[in-house]
Amino acid sequence: MAKNFVLRVMGESDILEVAVSEERLAAHKAPQHGKDWERHDNANWLAHWLDGDRAASWMEDKSLSDKMEATALDLLVTDDNASAFFDSEANYLLMLLLREKWPVGSKASFKVKADKVEANHTYHMIYCTPQKIEKTDDEQMIASAESHALGSHLPLLKRSRKIFANSSAVHGVIKQAMR
Repeated sequence: MAKNFVLRVMGESDILEVAVSEERLAAHKAPQHGKDWERHDNANWLAHWLDGDRAASWMEDKSLSDKMEATALDLLVTDDNASAFFDSEANYLLMLLLREKWPVGSKASFKVKADKVEANHTYHMIYCTPQKIEKTDDEQMIASAESHALGSHLPLLKRSRKIFANSSAVHGVIKQAMR
């Protein structure tokens, strides 16, 4: 499972980039949010910090940014679908955390999930197609890989756009691609 790669987590307004070495992945320990937290709680908590232009807060707070990186890694390594990424030659993975649409009449259950992690929304977590890049520290290569990853996932995002909140950035991405 060990490999060097870049995990980029794109939220509604901010991006968290995690450079992962074999040593860091091997030493990774799940974040201690509390025993009653589940996988979707971790995703909602992380997405909350990547939404609403909160980057200034977590960029200044090293312990918070470290906890965010650990949570992103935890989401990845505990995902059964991620084994394909680890088995591939890819070394760049884009994870999207996008606002979930709350259907009329069932908002209470969604609000409970959001309130549990002190978030304003609940979120969907989506992995885009993994990419192979030559240099994991080259910003142009990472930007190109991000474009390819989003482009490869655009048909899925279009088909499932109704599951995302009207305020979600995914609607803007879809409109821009349709031009």
